[in-house]
Amino acid sequence: MNSINIKGFILNKRSIVLTTLFLLGGYICSAQSKRAFTFTPGDEFEKQSILKSTANIQRGNQRLTVSSSSNITRLYKVTEVDTAAKMDVTITKMDNIISALGQLLHYDSEKGVDSTSKIQKSLGSMLNKPVKVSVNKNGKIVSSDESALQTINDSLIVFAGIQSEPFIVGNQFNLTPNFTVSERIKPGYAWLDTVKTDQQQMITRFWIDDVTYDHTVVKFQSKLTSTYMNSNTTGTYVVDNYSGMIVQRLVQSISNGYQVMNSLVYVTNRSISLSEEVALRPVKGRGPTPIDPDMTVKAK
Repeated sequence: MNSINIKGFILNKRSIVLTTLFLLGGYICSAQSKRAFTFTPGDEFEKQSILKSTANIQRGNQRLTVSSSSNITRLYKVTEVDTAAKMDVTITKMDNIISALGQLLHYDSEKGVDSTSKIQKSLGSMLNKPVKVSVNKNGKIVSSDESALQTINDSLIVFAGIQSEPFIVGNQFNLTPNFTVSERIKPGYAWLDTVKTDQQQMITRFWIDDVTYDHTVVKFQSKLTSTYMNSNTTGTYVVDNYSGMIVQRLVQSISNGYQVMNSLVYVTNRSISLSEEVALRPVKGRGPTPIDPDMTVKAK
């Protein structure tokens, strides 16, 4: 299949900004003093992300359902360290399946791009194009150059939830949590954080679920309210205590809302699940110790 025509079904992307940042950016908001991360030129971090999404938009008897699954591998390579760590972030592999209107599109980067398919060309444009990102010692993004990435305007890709990872200056880098593991961090410790953007507000409760010598497990629940969409999100982060990096992430989100297009009101809803694992390949030090598949840490 070369294309799926969903003309007329265009989402207001602003209504899902916070949810997208939370899923793909994955920052943990501040609860403790900030940790200082140590990066060395040559450090590599490889992240595999599996995203599954089902989205619906409806007006009366007119209904569109888009289901997708995406398996994306990203390589983060530290190229230089001065006042900040400079990294190249590259999508090295991608396998996407999109289903809509009884049709199925499958794009596997290892099998090449069908030049007659606009959607496959859009997906292929995300591959092997490094984004330069600078991160300070506390894990904050201080600069990013996403000009290498072609802006993807295909409504189906956006609706399916397949998007580039956001690198917004001032936000926490997605591999680094925004708190420091210390003796005060005990299972059961909890805190609240509120994020506001335009007409949206996200309130999140975090709590420490488990702590071992090697790992800290953080769980959270969040609620997003906005003019166009409300969502509820739950998830788990596993942090490697030695490096301070997030090595596993599991997030589930359900969103409901509406869109006004050409004076017509459409009801929308979406469910998303995200599972990520990060392989650390530092030049110095060590990689993380094993984690069980159910995201619980092995007892020391």
